[in-house]
Amino acid sequence: MLKEFNCEIYPRKLWVATSWEDVKDKFTTYGEYEFEKSEDAYATTYPQILRKATGKHGILIVFYDCDKLGGSKIVEHIAHESLHTANAIFNELGVEYSLIHDEHAAYMVGWIAKCCWKVLQKEIYNNKFNI
Repeated sequence: MLKEFNCEIYPRKLWVATSWEDVKDKFTTYGEYEFEKSEDAYATTYPQILRKATGKHGILIVFYDCDKLGGSKIVEHIAHESLHTANAIFNELGVEYSLIHDEHAAYMVGWIAKCCWKVLQKEIYNNKFNI
C-alpha cells in the first residue's frame, strides 16, 4: 500500500508505504541520500525523494514486515520515523527549532504520526481502529 499526504504548512509531500515493492520503481532521490531497500529495519525514512510520475518532492516512509508490527512495536516505529521525517523536512527547508521552542515541530511530528497510523491501521488491523 502506498498513500500520499499533502503537508499544508510546508511545500513537501509525505508518502507512507507498507512494502518496498510498492515504491521501488516509483521514486528516486534528488539529494545526497541513497534510495535502496533497507534490509535490517522495520521502517526507513527516505529524505529528499522525488515521485517520478509527478515530479513532486517530499519524504517517503516505508514500513517493512508489517505483520511483525503489532501492539506497542507499531507505536515505537511510528514515533521514530515521524521524528526523522519532521527533521528531514525542517533540515531541507532551513526551518529551525530548539529543544525549548519546539511547538511547531511537535505538531509536525503528530501530523506525520497520524498519517502513518492511517496507513498502518488499514494494513495491519484491517481498519479495526479507524481514526
